[in-house]
Amino acid sequence: RGLEHGFVNVAPKFTRDVEGSGRHVSPEEYRRVMLGSKFTLCPMGHNPESHRIYEAIEAGSIPILAIDEDYKNHLCKDAFGPMIESGFPGILLDDWTDLERVLEALLADADKLDHMQAQVVQWKASFLGAAAAQFEATLASSRRQGRGAEGRRVRIPLVTGCARGGATRSVTQLLHARGISAVHEDVRGGHVSVSWLHAANAAAYPSGDTEAAAGGYAFAPVVQLVRHPLRAIGATRHCLNATTSGSEHCADNEENWKFVDAFLPQYLPVGAYLQGGSKFSTKDPLDAVRRSMAYWLGWNRMIEARFPHASRMRLESMDPQRLVQELGMQATPGVSEGGAVLAPVPVSLEQEWEGVLKVTWQDLLEAHPIVADMIRRMAMRYGYEDIALSPPSPPP
Repeated sequence: RGLEHGFVNVAPKFTRDVEGSGRHVSPEEYRRVMLGSKFTLCPMGHNPESHRIYEAIEAGSIPILAIDEDYKNHLCKDAFGPMIESGFPGILLDDWTDLERVLEALLADADKLDHMQAQVVQWKASFLGAAAAQFEATLASSRRQGRGAEGRRVRIPLVTGCARGGATRSVTQLLHARGISAVHEDVRGGHVSVSWLHAANAAAYPSGDTEAAAGGYAFAPVVQLVRHPLRAIGATRHCLNATTSGSEHCADNEENWKFVDAFLPQYLPVGAYLQGGSKFSTKDPLDAVRRSMAYWLGWNRMIEARFPHASRMRLESMDPQRLVQELGMQATPGVSEGGAVLAPVPVSLEQEWEGVLKVTWQDLLEAHPIVADMIRRMAMRYGYEDIALSPPSPPP
């Protein structure tokens, strides 16, 4: 029915005697078929995900999946979510009955088909590269052997998130007010580190810290603070780092963007970070939004990859008591580390950077619609309300 060049083989059962069964495809033949296929059907079996999806990607074949009722009702909820969020280049059908219509339309457009296959190859490098980076980061974290003077393993509690999230400085003061020793954008034995910089596993940090860069500490436990993307992007598009809350003075802004540049590309889909954040045009409003969109998405992904067991808290609804508990600490209300009495320090989000212009979902869509949808999905996963994205209005 117009798809006569497809390859179908149905074997009655699993067997190790592939050559002698007469009904099975040999590994060599299977590889040849995959490499020669423009599309690969990947129906779900016991689980939605299957090895065939990744075999198709490896072969440069466009995988086809169905987000049908069987998928939606499966106990493994949203199994394709991480792939879709990363810019998955395959075809997502609402139902398998749509297959013939979709394929015939694509087969009639050779240029579009070539472009889709090129995206598969690019996504392979991006997605698998990020997976490899996550594995390596987890392995490296487990091997870090920071030790004190007596040879005991030193673990440093870490509170981290995106820069300009309205968190690090206020949270440092909040911990001080509860009698907990904490340092801001630094690492020190016996203290909680509250730092967006140390989310990255770097050889050097803009703050000048050398102990963490040398692998002198292992971060645990870790708390990831997240902020609503519209608020966070609205702040970082103006300034990635500020000397004081409410100030319009950016401290070492370009140096910090260069630091970010070293990490973001491997955690973003191809095309989402076409050039380094430090090189984006500061005169183009959309460029500033794109840079901050890439940062919010990529930096949070990096934190998830490097610290897969981290606790996560939304800044807007953060419970200080829970934060202290997640860090494995015990608060002494109203007493600082030096013994002086301090009033509790509120984490104010509404008052921070009053002059910063807010951004909207429409701004994000106009800047980069694909990344905007990825940000929306991540924000929903973080517990923020679902905001339906609609295409930007055409110019008048």
